[in-house]
This record gives sequence, structure tokens and C-alpha cells, in this order.
Amino acid sequence: VSYCSQVLGGFDATKYVTERQWARALDGTLIPMSLVYRKDLVKLDGSDPLLLYGYGSYEVNEE
Repeated sequence: VSYCSQVLGGFDATKYVTERQWARALDGTLIPMSLVYRKDLVKLDGSDPLLLYGYGSYEVNEE
């Protein structure tokens, strides 16, 4: 990391998890997904709401 600034509002990074998961498209292509969630708020049983945002075009993605 070449630049870092303080996050305001009482942010505590230890409460969050980041994961890389992969989905397989119908043609077999693996699609990367980045997940970020609060450890204490997620049940991981499929019942939690999800905000899904995706973009990919011309071999460029949002990450």
C-alpha cells in the first residue's frame, strides 16, 4: 500500500471479512467475486440480503 488515510466514523477493520470466491459461467469460465461482510452480522446460511454489483466488458472489470 503506497497511500493510506484514516477512515472516519469509528470503522473497525477487525469486524470485517474479505474473501475471494469464484463462480463458473455456463461456458466454464471462472468469474472472480470479491465479498466483504461484517463477521457479526452474517449467518452464511443463504438468508441474508445481498447487494450485487457487477461489470465486465472488453476484458476489464471493476476491481
